[in-house]
Amino acid sequence: MITRDSLVLLLGILGSLVAYLVTAATPPTAWSYTEWLRFTSVLIGIVLAWLRSSPLASSTTPLKDSVDALGGLFKVYDRKDVV
Repeated sequence: MITRDSLVLLLGILGSLVAYLVTAATPPTAWSYTEWLRFTSVLIGIVLAWLRSSPLASSTTPLKDSVDALGGLFKVYDRKDVV
């Protein structure tokens, strides 16, 4: 499973940045302002895509009232009304 912290995802990001730098017509030291803007927009897009794939809950995600236990064999419910 590829998650936000997956090494495969990180290697893909680094690989795409290296490919962008290698296929550029000029080295980064000779880039103009627009070429730096283009590279920065690609980098921001990659970071946003990485954060978008986050498994963390957002503020609009409903709270779970149960948790899988023993590898999913049964569920444990968090009930506040039981004494």
